[in-house]
Amino acid sequence: MATYFTYRCAQCGYEHEGNPAGFDGIMAGLVVDFYCEHCKEIVDALMHDHMYWVDCPKCGKRVTRTWNPIDGHCPKCGGKMEEVPGAVILAD
Repeated sequence: MATYFTYRCAQCGYEHEGNPAGFDGIMAGLVVDFYCEHCKEIVDALMHDHMYWVDCPKCGKRVTRTWNPIDGHCPKCGGKMEEVPGAVILAD
């Protein structure tokens, strides 16, 4: 079971659901949050054979920078991401 929280940018309202560490293990494998500098989005990737890069599902560009809400800032405006009360719980 994985617990995901919603994070919202205090400046622009951008939202992302994820684990505070930026990754979580589920039965299907390791899910990692990446930051796509091209489309300015946080993308989730189920890691298979590697952990160093992923092709962004939105734009297809190679993404190598991981992201987490503690260290990371909003990908759209650079503002602070804050946890929204409540959690989304996923069970596999």
